[in-house]
Amino acid sequence: RRQPSKMWRDDQGIAKNSSENAEIFKRSFSLTFDTLSKSGKNIIIVYPVPEFKQHSYNWIGKQVLFNDIPNVNAAASTLPTISMLDYKKRNKDIFEVFERYSSPNIIFVPVNDLFCSEQQCSQFDNSDNVLYSDSNHLN
Repeated sequence: RRQPSKMWRDDQGIAKNSSENAEIFKRSFSLTFDTLSKSGKNIIIVYPVPEFKQHSYNWIGKQVLFNDIPNVNAAASTLPTISMLDYKKRNKDIFEVFERYSSPNIIFVPVNDLFCSEQQCSQFDNSDNVLYSDSNHLN
């Protein structure tokens, strides 16, 4: 059963529904960005990593135990992928906010090239090494 979306809040209030979360993120990030920009410190902001529907270790364990797959790397290559379109769609609001800001002491690091081809994103690399411990936490 899917959990209901959490309502975000900031100093201007709480979202009435999940569609207002994006606006709260924009306001909060703007305040954070302005504060970081004035700090004089070098700041690195990493873009969101792709999130998947299945936990990689659980998936791999089941493949090895129940599907006669010989090893972890072979099982990793069977992990379902997500489309690049889904990755972009899920993170659209974040990407739009990040693209609005520029500062010499803040570096934005896009990570989709590490996980995605032009068409899809994977939980494993070109050598079938698992990159995630579950559905959204990197190893």
